[in-house]
Amino acid sequence: MMSVQNLRRRLSGNKIIVIGLCLVLLSCNAFRLVPETKGGNTEPVKNNPTDQTETTETTKEAPSESGEMNEKPEKESNRLKTIEFFGEKYQVAPHKDQFRIALILPFFYDAQSDIEKRTSEVMLDYYMGVRMALTELEASGFKVKFWVYDNKNDTNELKRILKKRELQSMDIIIGPIQAAHMAIVSEFGRDQKIPVFSPFTSMGDLPSNNSRFYSPSPNMEARANRVVDFMKKNYPKQKLVIIRDGSSYEKRIVPELLNALKADGSISYKVENYDRKLLWANLLSSTDTTIVYIPTNQSVVVNSSLGKIFSTKRGVVVLGEDAWADFEDNDYNFWLSLNVHLVATDFINYDDPAVATFRRTFRDTFVMDPSTYAYTGYDQMRFIGDFLMAFGEHFPAYINGHDFRYLGANYHFEERSGCNQNTHVFILRFRDQKLIPVE
Repeated sequence: MMSVQNLRRRLSGNKIIVIGLCLVLLSCNAFRLVPETKGGNTEPVKNNPTDQTETTETTKEAPSESGEMNEKPEKESNRLKTIEFFGEKYQVAPHKDQFRIALILPFFYDAQSDIEKRTSEVMLDYYMGVRMALTELEASGFKVKFWVYDNKNDTNELKRILKKRELQSMDIIIGPIQAAHMAIVSEFGRDQKIPVFSPFTSMGDLPSNNSRFYSPSPNMEARANRVVDFMKKNYPKQKLVIIRDGSSYEKRIVPELLNALKADGSISYKVENYDRKLLWANLLSSTDTTIVYIPTNQSVVVNSSLGKIFSTKRGVVVLGEDAWADFEDNDYNFWLSLNVHLVATDFINYDDPAVATFRRTFRDTFVMDPSTYAYTGYDQMRFIGDFLMAFGEHFPAYINGHDFRYLGANYHFEERSGCNQNTHVFILRFRDQKLIPVE
């Protein structure tokens, strides 16, 4: 057996105590922290619907969302500021330096059922990562008023929250999580001209287009396109065999993959239904390497298929899903012999000094190890905060088409299906007893 860092590692520590404290604080609105305009102190925000953040008005027009600057007199053009952001230089118009952010998630601070309790735990993990990012951002001068709402996965509760007066003047709204609820918030954000971030839900499309909607979780189309790109770059002449097992995941990803393969037209492929009696020797080339993609999260299907493939003694590269790393009793030396690669939407390099620092600080703060959801919350909040500090209200003009690497995620947004979607997907392989990305 070979020891490999689990992609979805979740260590408990004193988690029950921390979650209990967080739930009590959330129930009394103690999470609504507002940095003062002067100094670095914070104080609780009272639920005051007339509370507003003052912003500095400027006469300089923002760039258009296409990235082009609107024409202004030469005197005003001189007011543009050159900044360096992720290694690139940008001309940035004057912008506000104080911001208002709303986080709407189903925290279920009064959770009753097991599903509600599990959802509450995940949301609080995410929120802990958000708080870690906010602490760092505030130390760097980020001025923000931050509201936290519990929509309880309830449509009526969500609509009640959106009627609050303070929601109309937000600079960003993050959440909630259900696709139907994201569509409601998207429509609200579009009408109020407020950017909306979907923290978990991969939105394939929206009922109505929204150029201010951002989906940082790559969808099935992005995963499928990454598989095709991987094939074209690394195995352009090899045959691809796709195994369907009838699972709900497979039914979502395979149609997107077939669309991508047909659109490309250069890759030879064959689709087979999973069967324990499947004759793998007839599917795999005896003279060349065959690429086998098994898009399922069912361990029984995976283990059975890998065993049968190994028995053929044929040359293969097996593509699978990142969830495979969560299977119990994985034999990674066996996986190495089959050249197993995993398709993943995130990747945490535990050898990265920045990751090690985050883990230490998280442990000191919450007396527990960060979960994957904590990394997600941290990355997304750092991404949002970094952009607001750099570009202010003009940030939509600068996001798309660039790469931004954080602890666990890469962000590369493109306008797709009427919104802005993160299209970066990792292909991971095992080497030196750990997972590493394939460039």
